Amino acid sequence: DFDEGEIFYNGESIRRLSPGKYRKKFSTIFQDYKLFAFTVENNISMTNDSDEDKVREALNTAGIREQIESLEFGIKTYVTSEYENGVDFSGGERQKIAIARNYYEKNKIIILDEPSAALDALSEKQFYQDILDKTDDTIIFISHRLSTTTNCNKIFVLDKGKIVECGTHEELMLADGIYSQMFKVQAHGYLNNI
Repeated sequence: DFDEGEIFYNGESIRRLSPGKYRKKFSTIFQDYKLFAFTVENNISMTNDSDEDKVREALNTAGIREQIESLEFGIKTYVTSEYENGVDFSGGERQKIAIARNYYEKNKIIILDEPSAALDALSEKQFYQDILDKTDDTIIFISHRLSTTTNCNKIFVLDKGKIVECGTHEELMLADGIYSQMFKVQAHGYLNNI
């Protein structure tokens, strides 16, 4: 357990930043995300005074803009059919709306904890490609599905709470350690079922 040390952001100790200013630098998506019984627009901006262009840009980055705009009420559609102009979105669609929330404010560090858990394999591949192509932010992926790590600049492997390996996908595959073994087991599982 760690109970002391320092964390720096661009060379400055976070102790010198106000908590509000520090928190605004981060955006997170967890696998157990929540949407509220609001419109798509309000779920993304988390305010009643949203910038519709920013909402559409966020939806575009999350890969669901065309689908939302094809609805009769577009971004004014409620995310529940309990309302007259509401829709019961699928799990993958709901997850993409939650993901769009992170792009609305343009935070500099995005933390994604199993963000594609509700997406099918093709949507997951497109989701990760869209994120990598459409953002310059620092993105931290937390994942057990190692197919998501192949395009990462740096991979950290944790074992019992400690970093035991670090490198690119190619470097870790050559090292033939924990990462390589886990990746091969997952890939083997897919190939054996073909």
